[in-house]
Amino acid sequence: LEVLPMTVLRYVAYGDSITHGFCGADDSYPEQIAELNEWEPINLGIQGLPASFGAQWRHGEAIAQLHPDLVTIMIGVNDCFSHPDDGRPGPSVGTNVGEIVDGIRAAEPEVPIAVVTPIRPVLLYSHWRAGIEELREQI
Repeated sequence: LEVLPMTVLRYVAYGDSITHGFCGADDSYPEQIAELNEWEPINLGIQGLPASFGAQWRHGEAIAQLHPDLVTIMIGVNDCFSHPDDGRPGPSVGTNVGEIVDGIRAAEPEVPIAVVTPIRPVLLYSHWRAGIEELREQI
């Protein structure tokens, strides 16, 4: 009986400062998820990243070059921050996220991709609730 070496799943987490680890006291959520599952984490959290930059700069294609086994995309907070009065994202956020996904799919059509929308806003930004729901609909 031949024992094959175990392969480690490559987990690529793409997103903004939350993905990078801005909101946590410990490791970022991608590192925590990877550690719990014994995966290889690649954290592509970029502080201040709006969806439009990710599409314009062809980040989907760059992510695909890493040959991931799983991708999460957590984006949208900075798109809401661009409209601080009501927290509504611009009308192209869903299209931009779609372009990032399409860039990954073009080279890695079988890789699972989970798009994670921002969580419920804290009390300070509770007036953004409608904006986050609008963002979820776009995505």
